Amino acid sequence: MSISPSKIKILLVDDDYVDSECVKRSLKKLEVSNQLYIARDGLEALEMIYSNQQDLIFKGPTLMLLDINMPRMTGLELLEELEKRNDLDNFTVFMLTSSSLEEDIEQAYRYNIVAYIMKKNAGNSFIDAIELVKNYIKTVEFKSKESVQL
Repeated sequence: MSISPSKIKILLVDDDYVDSECVKRSLKKLEVSNQLYIARDGLEALEMIYSNQQDLIFKGPTLMLLDINMPRMTGLELLEELEKRNDLDNFTVFMLTSSSLEEDIEQAYRYNIVAYIMKKNAGNSFIDAIELVKNYIKTVEFKSKESVQL
């Protein structure tokens, strides 16, 4: 069974307040009305994902916009932890980061991310990156986890 594009949740994980606000403005400007959750680092994202209060929120398809360089837990460490818990498949991950290190790019793609987007190439206020995300949500058929397991 397909999931309606409007039901796809977006989890933004970025410690930079200004960047987070730019993403929010771009989502609004492009009329992306999907529910948005924001975590300031990988550890806060893990707490959101696995807290009893938030547990049901992330059972359905969730698109994650993920920075790499953050305090406490980096984006790559978050991906590693989700993979260890066998929950990485619940997320469609777009890296949105300032890191241009080849090692970071290669490591991110090992986790089957959809795209590695450099913040400097993401357009004014990340509008190009958010347009890519909008088109992805609109174009791709998302399946519920239950229907995939049948």
